[in-house]
Amino acid sequence: SVREMILGFRVSNYRSFRDETSISMLATRLDQGVGHGVVVAEDGATKEVLPVIAVLGANASGKSNLLRALGFMRSLVLGSIGSSPFEPVPRDPFRFDPVSALSSSLFEIEFATRGQRYIYGFELGADRINGEWLFTYPHKRPQVIFERDHDEFQFGKLLVGGRARAVSAVVRPNSLFLPTIATSKSGELRHVFEFFHRQMSVLDTESRSVLDQSAIARLKRLRGQVLRLATLADLGIREARIEKPERDPADVERVRTLIARSLPTDLSKDERESQIEILLDDVLDRGEVIELIHRSQVGGSALPFEDESLGTRSWLTFLIYALDALDVGGCLMVDELDLSLHPILVREAIGLFQDKRTNKRHAQLIFSTHDVTLLGRTDVALDLSRGQIWFTEKDDAGRSTLSALADFRPRKGEDLEKGYLQGRYGGTPRVQRGAVAGAIELGRSDGSQ
Repeated sequence: SVREMILGFRVSNYRSFRDETSISMLATRLDQGVGHGVVVAEDGATKEVLPVIAVLGANASGKSNLLRALGFMRSLVLGSIGSSPFEPVPRDPFRFDPVSALSSSLFEIEFATRGQRYIYGFELGADRINGEWLFTYPHKRPQVIFERDHDEFQFGKLLVGGRARAVSAVVRPNSLFLPTIATSKSGELRHVFEFFHRQMSVLDTESRSVLDQSAIARLKRLRGQVLRLATLADLGIREARIEKPERDPADVERVRTLIARSLPTDLSKDERESQIEILLDDVLDRGEVIELIHRSQVGGSALPFEDESLGTRSWLTFLIYALDALDVGGCLMVDELDLSLHPILVREAIGLFQDKRTNKRHAQLIFSTHDVTLLGRTDVALDLSRGQIWFTEKDDAGRSTLSALADFRPRKGEDLEKGYLQGRYGGTPRVQRGAVAGAIELGRSDGSQ
């Protein structure tokens, strides 16, 4: 049966992806037994849904842009309600030809929630939403829930009555209809909107270095599991201390004085003190911070999270987001999963999602990586099927393309790591061996710096 899962995604005219690009989470005949028994009907057959997709490629080939596209779609759905009517649509089209700047950018995701399959997408113009649509699959054929062409709407049988039309009449040109109706008083399609809020999460490289308040909230809920799994990395961490930092008395007095000067003079003494305390909390509340307690010869020492090594921060942040996704059955998108992590830890990270014993709610992981040992025959290689591996490549015009390893029809038992490094599947840097050193030597010989 279909759970809360992403089934596919397509995008065009976003960053380096000028032409339409798509990725599928559905298993091919090369992926037998990988899909944890979760199936959908597709092309007259029953196909399993994959729990893990790995995207490899050279630097600047488009790996991060693919994950950014998913994250951008999510953020636009969640942030569309609060946007100003005067703000331009925050898109980022392909920049290396003049036509793309004038063309629409397309985003479409196929997913399942509450046992029902949906396709939701939109097209973004330079200053407005040019199109938006939502279909469902009650049977084999898609059924329209709504379609939007600029400001014109058509509704299917699932949106009956005048509520949807009333919402469509007030939705702004630069806002999406789905979040507008989902957060309206009627609350229609709220479960579809909630999929983006609760079932999708994005972990980029910047988020691996700093724990924001959302991540700390997750850590408080999952502290025991996170600390148990942190021991796999042999980090020496014994405990995590989460608390609000003490306020510097000098800062409190300085801010108190500034607030007092700005308040109206006709307030009573009690009203004045009340306003000062409220505004003090607003100005000085920096949320909670985390310190990690390490084992040591003297019993234990604490380090702020920001002072830990990048590898420690990267592993712990991944664990927080991964365990949250495993807990709710969500889809986690991670850019550069191998960031400062040993290949063995990368294998363990992927195994949390790949293994049916630890992934009982059918969570998914889509990640980019440079770690080619995942393809090889080494002790740290992971048993990813050929349909779970995708490659990005960029041409001379700066356009990224995406292809599945399965498209190259590798033989069973083929040394995938060797084939990849030899450029057999694309996605590797086009740099001749010794070319970098040769360029430096040439620069010295002609006097350039």
